[in-house]
Amino acid sequence: MTLSDYLLKQYSPTTAHRYHREISHYLRHHPQAETYLYTQVVEVLGNYRTRRSARTGKPMSFGAIRTFLCALQQYYAYLIATGRRADNPATSIQLKDTTSRDIQLQHLLSPEELERLLHQPERYSILHNRNHMAIGFMIYQGLTQGELKRLTIGDINVKHATIRIQQSRTLNGRTLPLEPVQLYPIIQYLEIDRPKLLAHSGLDTAVLMISKLGTPETGEGYSYLVERCKHLFPNRTLSVRTIRQSVIANKLRAGIDVRIVQEFAGHKTVSSTEKYQQSQVEELKTEILKKHPLG
Repeated sequence: MTLSDYLLKQYSPTTAHRYHREISHYLRHHPQAETYLYTQVVEVLGNYRTRRSARTGKPMSFGAIRTFLCALQQYYAYLIATGRRADNPATSIQLKDTTSRDIQLQHLLSPEELERLLHQPERYSILHNRNHMAIGFMIYQGLTQGELKRLTIGDINVKHATIRIQQSRTLNGRTLPLEPVQLYPIIQYLEIDRPKLLAHSGLDTAVLMISKLGTPETGEGYSYLVERCKHLFPNRTLSVRTIRQSVIANKLRAGIDVRIVQEFAGHKTVSSTEKYQQSQVEELKTEILKKHPLG
């Protein structure tokens, strides 16, 4: 299996081409990259940050740096899939997000709109239950991309219909109820699909989400699940983050106490949750001004 074949199985032709271009550039300048350790990959990424864009002459944007890191992660995932390496030195590298975390009201989705994300055609039937499960964790439990990556099979309790979310540097750990509609795809995935996926690679891992090639799913895989739904809302910015923001905002709009929502979201301080209440105030002001403009 060539690198191109591997990328095309994971992504759209456009994304696969972009990653292939980044990987080719990486290998041209680092011919020994196949054996690089974590510290060496971090050093490469650090040097990449200091570059300037050949097109604009400006420092590399956060989006370009993120794309480069995702490409490196996929390169090492390819080496694992082809038996040339046992570990991925780029998996645990996380960029400090410099993008705005402000709540953009115009991009938030209602509960009904969130449900539409579940009903997308699948390219591979064996991924149907897994993808349905992943989107479900986004729209019902409001999980972040990092939380999705860290899930293990031990975090799912089918008997009690709960999911345990591990604590991170920025969010508290918590145990949340699963919706009844989530249980069937979870059970099907755990009992049937996941063992079949792992059989492709022969790996023995506790990571919950497994890719089509039998390797642990990367954060980029979750972004792809959301990106394929962008045609549903062409005038909005759709991402794992805006889905989470929508879930939290919808709970507050429904009148759920802010402390309960704080626990649900894993916010370390109630002020993080209260930002969504302030957003509702601003939204109300906007609607009032539309109907009763001043001056």
